[in-house]
Amino acid sequence: MNKKISAIFVSMLFLLTILSISPTVNADAPVVEALKPTEITATTALLKGEIISGSNCEIQFEIMEKYNSSNSWVLSEYHGNFSAGEIFSETVTSLKPETEYKFLACAMNPNGEESWDEEEFTSGNTTAYHTLTISSSPSDGGSTTPSSGSHQYEEGAIVNLQADPSNGYEFDYWSGDDVDGSGSSSETITMNSDKSVTAHFKIEGDTEKPTISITQPTDGSNILVDDFWVYTEAHDNVGVAKVKLYIDDEFIKENLSAPFLFKIEEHEYPIEYGYHTIKVVAYDEADNSAEDSIDLFFGLHYKPRFGRNKEYGENASFYGAQYGSYRFHVYQPWQGSNLIEFGIDKNGDDVVDLWDDNNGEYWDWGSTCNFDLYWTDLGTYDVKVMARAPLTENQPFSDWSDPITVTINISNSRPDKPSKPYNPLGLKTFVKGVSYTFKSEINDPDGNLFYGNFQVNYNDGENLFYAGFGLYDDPAAQEAETTFSFDRIGPSVEIRCQVVDEYHAESEWSDPFIVSVAKSKEKDFNLMAHRLQYNHLLLFGLMIQLLEKLQFSK
Repeated sequence: MNKKISAIFVSMLFLLTILSISPTVNADAPVVEALKPTEITATTALLKGEIISGSNCEIQFEIMEKYNSSNSWVLSEYHGNFSAGEIFSETVTSLKPETEYKFLACAMNPNGEESWDEEEFTSGNTTAYHTLTISSSPSDGGSTTPSSGSHQYEEGAIVNLQADPSNGYEFDYWSGDDVDGSGSSSETITMNSDKSVTAHFKIEGDTEKPTISITQPTDGSNILVDDFWVYTEAHDNVGVAKVKLYIDDEFIKENLSAPFLFKIEEHEYPIEYGYHTIKVVAYDEADNSAEDSIDLFFGLHYKPRFGRNKEYGENASFYGAQYGSYRFHVYQPWQGSNLIEFGIDKNGDDVVDLWDDNNGEYWDWGSTCNFDLYWTDLGTYDVKVMARAPLTENQPFSDWSDPITVTINISNSRPDKPSKPYNPLGLKTFVKGVSYTFKSEINDPDGNLFYGNFQVNYNDGENLFYAGFGLYDDPAAQEAETTFSFDRIGPSVEIRCQVVDEYHAESEWSDPFIVSVAKSKEKDFNLMAHRLQYNHLLLFGLMIQLLEKLQFSK
């Protein structure tokens, strides 16, 4: 008995050992549902299934003829990885037309547990059908054969069209797909696709065209891109049937009754900035037509203009020299709350050559901006300016201003770059508040009268100081000079010189003369140096060296 119990115990232990080492996968039992196929044709269909429950399931489709199960096949072996809530699909081909089929949607989880569901469908027939839509214009102007409405025809069917006018009307023409519009009331079309045709009738004997005009806005107006209205006046001896509106020859909408007004909403028809043509076409009951059109600029309401305080007068043309610098004052009329920047076209090619944004602060309406321009080549140029609102959505811009014509007909060159400035006394250290003289060698290759500036840069982030020198009546002058006092101290102050000829052509700035400016407590010492400059010129060099040594030994 004990041996029998021992044998049973050993067998159970062996079985538990086998089970403990057998691989298992945690997976829910799958449940699948077959869905109605879609995209059914005579030879193809899209089969679908959905995993209702389960995870990590492979799927496959099996299809067969409903009444001939021997004709069955598997689209593809188990594949994929789908879980609950996911839909899977596959296209079956090589179906027989007008045949009943059923298919199995199958799912199997990693444990090998399977689920399947079936669905039935019938393949399509080989004959395609197309829709013919017929209408009359006006609707009471006549009848058609086939009648107005939609009709179904087999692929390749030939349809004879016939239009018959009502009393007081006469047939005008057919329009639409595959009709020639020749004026014949009979047409023949072949139904190889969906088609739409319209029979047009007109009042018998009416050949007078309607009249139409756009009353608002006016031609050439500037329109801020937003909702806007188009107002028209249309008349006809019998009656205006409709008015159609186009933008750049693209049909937008029509109005079938007076008053013939149109509201163009920005969200309905977004319009790019720039010029666009607005066209309206009026039709009477006899389908006689007339049209009117205007050109509008869409952008900022007003274009800039050159200010009246400009050196040459508003919109005045003038002559100038090569490299000559000419200042243009640009004025922006009222523009609402838009902050703007100005762009100037110096060559008349409708391309902005230079933008001015007021150092990032932008300009308010009514502001005046200055542009200094020069030309390197002889020729005639149309100078224009536009405004842009860079902080407004889509950055609307204005139309170009009226031009100023500039003729550059005087040959001229830039003055030569001046030499590095110097102090006649040889000083390199100076005192705040004391006047000093600085000089620079200058030359203009054209021998034109010239003048210029000395620039003082304290390198402390503050504005530059300019000490000018006057007009040189002698074109052969070899030296420019200026006298000024330093208003701040600094260890490294740069002094440069620039020459400008009588045509405002500017030279390059000279290389800097770098000096230091000391405190005012040494003022007496420098005054003494100046007296020595004039009273004891021969001894000046030795004295300056001695005094400088004494100054820096303190």
